[in-house]
Amino acid sequence: MNFNIEILYNLKDIKYNIFIGFCCGIISSYIVSYIPILYTDIIKILIKNDTTKDDNNILQNYIYMYLLYKYSSNIFAAIRGYIFTICCFLINIKIKKKVIESLFNKDLNYYANNKNSEIIDIVANDSAKYADLYTLIINIFFRNISHFFIITYILYNKSYKLYILCLIFSLIQFSIAHYYNIYFYDNSVNATNEIINKFNNLITDYVNKIETYRSLGLECNTYNKLNNYCNILNNLKNKEGYYYGISLFIRNCIDGSVICLLIICGLKLNISNKIIYEFTIYVYEFIHIFNELINIKKDITCKKKSINKINDLISYDKIDLWGNFMYSNIFNFIPNIKIKNVSFAYTENNNILTNFNLDILPYEIIGIGGKSGSGKSTMLKLLLGLYNCDNGSILIDNIPIKNFDKNYFYNNIISYVGQEPVLFDTNIDDNIIIDNDNYDIELFNYIKSLIEDINITNNNINLSGGEKQRIAICRAFMKKTKILLLDEPTSALDEDNEKKVLELINDLHKKYKITIIIVSHKKSTLNICNKIVKIN
Repeated sequence: MNFNIEILYNLKDIKYNIFIGFCCGIISSYIVSYIPILYTDIIKILIKNDTTKDDNNILQNYIYMYLLYKYSSNIFAAIRGYIFTICCFLINIKIKKKVIESLFNKDLNYYANNKNSEIIDIVANDSAKYADLYTLIINIFFRNISHFFIITYILYNKSYKLYILCLIFSLIQFSIAHYYNIYFYDNSVNATNEIINKFNNLITDYVNKIETYRSLGLECNTYNKLNNYCNILNNLKNKEGYYYGISLFIRNCIDGSVICLLIICGLKLNISNKIIYEFTIYVYEFIHIFNELINIKKDITCKKKSINKINDLISYDKIDLWGNFMYSNIFNFIPNIKIKNVSFAYTENNNILTNFNLDILPYEIIGIGGKSGSGKSTMLKLLLGLYNCDNGSILIDNIPIKNFDKNYFYNNIISYVGQEPVLFDTNIDDNIIIDNDNYDIELFNYIKSLIEDINITNNNINLSGGEKQRIAICRAFMKKTKILLLDEPTSALDEDNEKKVLELINDLHKKYKITIIIVSHKKSTLNICNKIVKIN
């Protein structure tokens, strides 16, 4: 497991905050380490049968000192907690920004080779886990190590023999409880979590694909599976409770046994009762430290996957590189396209296009036909710059497409409507305008004739495929780019709406002088094209 050096370097501006938090943690641990001694002195006086006035004065002083130590340690602990909470948040934000920046620069192969849910999880959760480990290691680890050495210093000077015995007994107590949990209780918890994950994955898949489940008659089988998971969970939870009960029994029995052994050994060594009592209190301090260190190890192990996912994302070397070319005046742009000897494959030995050539003159409407899987949609994605050609080049106005500024290219040069249009979770008008405050009102009112029959208050989820298609076409025209790519733009439309769309395409093509490329299997759609190219 390796932390990304670039991310660590970006944290240098908060290193002083981390250092101050670290120092506060050590000071708090130092003060806390002496509180049991004061507590012992207070108890010693309280249990005396006859107390003198001097004893009462001493007791009062001890109480004041105890409160002073307690409040002081809590103040430093609060400062430490505040600093590390803020630092953890800042680290989380920095890592999240780095992850988002990296995602925006990845080519589409990264997205194709990783599940969407996992990519979302990297941004939403893994960056926070990554940040937690910084504070976990710096804060908890070093605080407990310093606390251990301070206690060692205190106890070793009181009785090194009893200190060694105390340490041994603490380790024995910790080891028995720890290994019992590893071999029994933890296995039970892991088995329960595995079934819970299966249950959650199945119910999520069912909700997301309810139409498919219902139409294939899978609901009864799915219900039986979920019911079976519930029965298994019931049995596992009973087993988990059984192991947890035994764990409590073992831990409490060992606690009492260790205290008794420590007292017996202390008496055998002729050590004073006060010192023996102090050691019995510090036994639990050692146990707490060991547990904290083991929890750190567990946390690192659990979060190792998150760290590796972020490191893999940042180190992924296939970057979506673009230039910075922009026209000083968009009217100088001539939307001609040259595709020269282009070859492309999504995977090795499975070429989609091989030495493909095509010249598209400015302001033409070009139709692309061919069998399914021949590479029609892939060619549009290459024109969009979503994928890089394996060989050959694509030029727009004699400029390689990746020489353009990325945002400029998508906002001014080219628009695209895919086979399965995606709408944003907002109303229809906003889907067409897409955050453009300076949109062309005249154009907006004109193209809305294409969707005048759609209920604008309708939830996007309930829109038909044809309605979504028409809204997406309107959105593409609203961008007023000089090149428009349409992938099966009328596949989900009835005859009347297809006619409306084609008329709109023709009108806007003439009015705004646009180069349009249409991929379609429908002859009626390709009839508006100046020429048709077949891809074999």
